[in-house]
Amino acid sequence: MSDIDGEFSTQGSDSSGNISFGINTLTAGQHNLSVTATDTTGLTANTSLLLQINTPPSAPTVTIAPDPATTNDALVATGSGSVDDDGDNVSYTYSWTQNGNATSYNSSSVPASATAFGEVWQVRVTPNDG
Repeated sequence: MSDIDGEFSTQGSDSSGNISFGINTLTAGQHNLSVTATDTTGLTANTSLLLQINTPPSAPTVTIAPDPATTNDALVATGSGSVDDDGDNVSYTYSWTQNGNATSYNSSSVPASATAFGEVWQVRVTPNDG
């Protein structure tokens, strides 16, 4: 049971006394989770733990400069504007594709020496709040 979301599972344990399940509907924030186990004779045991559910940052705004680019220009992507409701700092990772194929470029820029006329370059910018 969660002090925020209430009861979220009544699943029993297996024959060894173990329980395992997944849940992806808990509200963001710090939850005090409590578990009560009852054996076949009616004896019970309780335990609790704190669990922090993180909210992901919002999608960034992405710009690529220069626009338009030539084969003499490095491509520079800038991700910005992501907001994290938990107040965590947001950083960005970059992943470039060339003509739809993954490349080894994983920084905010691609050097001009890597580009050629007629190619299509795209960048995926992913916000991360740790």
